Amino acid sequence: MLSKKLNIGLFLAYLVIVVLAAVIPNPISGVGVNYFLHGVEYFILATLSLRFFKHFKVKKSYLFAIILTLAVVVSLESLQIFLSYRKFNFYDIIAGLVGTLFVCSWRMF
Repeated sequence: MLSKKLNIGLFLAYLVIVVLAAVIPNPISGVGVNYFLHGVEYFILATLSLRFFKHFKVKKSYLFAIILTLAVVVSLESLQIFLSYRKFNFYDIIAGLVGTLFVCSWRMF
């Protein structure tokens, strides 16, 4: 098992990467690829946030991981409304939701 500091560092570093990926121009085209990458992106974020909350022995860490990841998904996608070079896409939120719920349901069993 990874140390507490390493888990926190990975979580925060990946969160910064996700935020940067949401605000830079999108070089990836292709509908299927984009949704798949959103699912994978938030699958990883949900996994890291789940480990983050478990290290702090938070009760209902799955619930907190889901809430945090979904808040990031919705916030970053909504932020794209204000960026001229990015577009808001509701299906990106759905893809992030699927990735988030997949990791949390998979980790529960």
